Amino acid sequence: LFGGWNGKQLVGDTWEWDGRTWHLASSEGPDARAPFAMAYHDGLGIVVLMGGQDLERTFADTWTWDGSTWTQLAIDGPGPRGFHTMTYDADRERVLLYGGREDDRLFRDLWSWDGSRWEMISNDGPVRRGIYASAYDRFRGTLIIHGSGDLVDESWALEPSTWTWAESSGWRESDGARR
Repeated sequence: LFGGWNGKQLVGDTWEWDGRTWHLASSEGPDARAPFAMAYHDGLGIVVLMGGQDLERTFADTWTWDGSTWTQLAIDGPGPRGFHTMTYDADRERVLLYGGREDDRLFRDLWSWDGSRWEMISNDGPVRRGIYASAYDRFRGTLIIHGSGDLVDESWALEPSTWTWAESSGWRESDGARR
């Protein structure tokens, strides 16, 4: 567990759960921030953190956690953003990052991190989203995202390079209709 808002301020500490108790693992590393994204890269055995915001700025930095130390990577990649989502694609051994926002600008880009560099895969994902989650379905080889965009909660799947609408579970507040 890293950072976030503790009810009073942004924090930048790292905690680990041993199955019974939380332990402070580090108070060094990325600046205190919130709506960042993290994913565990199983192939490398590290956690990857990208972006987020504090009270004055939006970050575009990438960090890794090896279980004892945070390391900031000197690489180019996605621009500054928060409220994005990241998940691990076990089939291709890469972390996938989708969307997010910076101020009033919403993104619908998809990025891949292979352990050494970020690569933009596409810039034409489904509806731009501000808050959502993602998962990788290894059985189907599919990235799934779910979240809100234009006041609608939706799920989309990327199979293998085409986005398809997967399900609707929310109300369109603008017209009260179920999608």
